[in-house]
Amino acid sequence: ETVVEVTLSTNAGTLDWTAGNIYYIATAPTGNMTFNVTNVPADVSKIMTINVLVTQGSTGYIPTLFQIGGASQTIRWAGGSAPTPTSSAGKIDIFSFTMQRTTAGAWIVYGSASLNF
Repeated sequence: ETVVEVTLSTNAGTLDWTAGNIYYIATAPTGNMTFNVTNVPADVSKIMTINVLVTQGSTGYIPTLFQIGGASQTIRWAGGSAPTPTSSAGKIDIFSFTMQRTTAGAWIVYGSASLNF
């Protein structure tokens, strides 16, 4: 699969669905991140998943704001709480987001993390 390299600007990154669904951030963030997923199909009763590989610095950060087409969504983290990122320079944390488009046209975003690679 294609891995799309993303450059953060003020800890925010645009994840273009049409470019792929696996994203890699090589430069460590300096604060919690905002991800804006663009060009996501809005068909109802569909689920799409993306994975974001984040290279951490000596202080780890997580995505705290998740947007679809610029509209903020609540992240429903596995286990009910946000993960604790890896605080070790050069380690990679993988954040996975499953975006469910409901029959009512709303989004539900499920988040999980695999840490300390």
